[in-house]
Amino acid sequence: MTKHFEFDEIGKKTPYRIPDGFFDEMQQQVLQQAAEESRRKNILLRRISYAIIGMAAAVSAFIFIPRNTAKTEQQPASISWVEQMSDEDLKAMDDMSEYDIFMY
Repeated sequence: MTKHFEFDEIGKKTPYRIPDGFFDEMQQQVLQQAAEESRRKNILLRRISYAIIGMAAAVSAFIFIPRNTAKTEQQPASISWVEQMSDEDLKAMDDMSEYDIFMY
């Protein structure tokens, strides 16, 4: 049951038809999808860069911010010398502080 097909009978006509505006719609859809993909990539790159900057800031803070790990019960050195002064010396310092221009 093989039917012999004659290409000469068809000629240059095509049996397929395309709806009007098909290629214009297809072009718009492709451009729209490309713009969405570009926007997604930009958002992803921005989020990655923010994450990298945040991690770099955290590492820098961990490295460069000094930490006081020693737990001592001692008074600060700035107060201990005051306790060693006599009452006369403390009175003299109090009198001198009244005339100190940087105190006011």
